[in-house]
Amino acid sequence: MPSAEEMRELAQEIVASKRGRKEAVASMQAGVKSQLVGYRSEHQTMAEEIRKELTEDAKARQMGMRIQLTGFRNDHQAMAEEMRAELAKATKALKKDVRGQLRGYDAEMKEVRAELFAARRAWQQGLKGGPPKPKRKPKPRARLKPSA
Repeated sequence: MPSAEEMRELAQEIVASKRGRKEAVASMQAGVKSQLVGYRSEHQTMAEEIRKELTEDAKARQMGMRIQLTGFRNDHQAMAEEMRAELAKATKALKKDVRGQLRGYDAEMKEVRAELFAARRAWQQGLKGGPPKPKRKPKPRARLKPSA
């Protein structure tokens, strides 16, 4: 059996060993905690950088979209102006055609009136031959062209 002195030394070694293990565990815990704090800080920094990059990317995309929409708007306005000009040109041409046809109708009406007037005068004067025959055949009436 061990002596009291040996027992005391053994107890002191056990206590010292326990203290050493506690210190080692505490040191390890502090190291792990320090590493975790470092990792967390790095992850927060990376997350902030990613947020900044995404924000900048979103702003750049929005700017690109605005530029593209402005281009579309300008193109649309230019096309609308071209269409207005083409419509005005087509309308002017149609009005010119209609005026020409109306002038033709007016000329024909004058001829018809003149012939009627001559026929009435001849009838009133009692001519037996009836109304004078027209010198030429009447023109066929011009028709409006259907728009496409």
